[in-house]
Amino acid sequence: MKGIIITLSILFSLPLLNAQKGAHSKTVNDLDINRLAGYWYQIAQLPAEDGKQLKNVCIKFGKKDKEHIQRDVIGYNDKGSKVKVKNNLTYLGSGMFNDDEEGDMFVILSVDSKYQNMLIGSTDMQSLWVVSRTKEMSPKTYKKLLAKADALNYDVADVQLVSQK
Repeated sequence: MKGIIITLSILFSLPLLNAQKGAHSKTVNDLDINRLAGYWYQIAQLPAEDGKQLKNVCIKFGKKDKEHIQRDVIGYNDKGSKVKVKNNLTYLGSGMFNDDEEGDMFVILSVDSKYQNMLIGSTDMQSLWVVSRTKEMSPKTYKKLLAKADALNYDVADVQLVSQK
């Protein structure tokens, strides 16, 4: 009888525990790819392996269908030439995407409930991007996103702010 009472107590208290943990916070598990669509500006990133880094990067996500989005990356190289990269991404669920052409995989590590600021990382942990719907981000939000990346074991010591005009 004691075991039944303990089991029932645990079962009835689980919903209360989940409510206290902040059930309203946005996680990658409930990512809405419809709300992901649109323009995002790169605020910071881990440096590229080849040392080349685009400036004034704008990323446009456009929904193609239930499982695919198109990613258009527009930026400028060191010589001031415009660089455009267009590719299709397959949504794998839980915030994970696969680049259909390159085979790279990345994950949305954090996105706020209004879809204004986002942290994206590669699954091999070699790439990390901080992006925003605007060309600027508050220092508080930026630090919060870097702390999230650090907690997930990304090397945030090398993250660099990028120019955005």
